[in-house]
Amino acid sequence: MKVYYNPRCRTCRDSLGILNEHKQSFTVIDYLKNPITKRDLKKIIKLLGVSAHDLIRTKDKIYKDLYADKELSENQCVDLLLKHPTLMQRPIIVKNNQAIIGRPAVKVLDLLNCKI
Repeated sequence: MKVYYNPRCRTCRDSLGILNEHKQSFTVIDYLKNPITKRDLKKIIKLLGVSAHDLIRTKDKIYKDLYADKELSENQCVDLLLKHPTLMQRPIIVKNNQAIIGRPAVKVLDLLNCKI
C-alpha cells in the first residue's frame, strides 16, 4: 500500500494513524519532496475514477488567484497538479488496483474493508 502524504496535513497524519492502528503495512510518499511523475499521477487519477480537476483543491489560494477563472483541459489539470503539488487532494491511498482520497481520514477504512 502507498500513501501519498503531505506532513503538514492533519488529515494525512490522521490517516496514517488509522493505518497504524489497523497494523497495515504501507509506504509513505511525501509527494512534495518526491514529486509524482506524470505517468504515476495519471494512473492514480484512473484508479480513483475521477477527473484531474476533481483532484485539485479549488479552495486553495494558488488555485483561486491563478486558475479559478480558467477552463482547464484534463491534461492542463494534470500539468497544474505537477507544477503545484500542494493543490492535490490528500492523502491518496493506493492499495493494489484501488485508490481513495482519504478525506475524511475514516475513508481509509473503506479501503481496508473495515467497519467504523
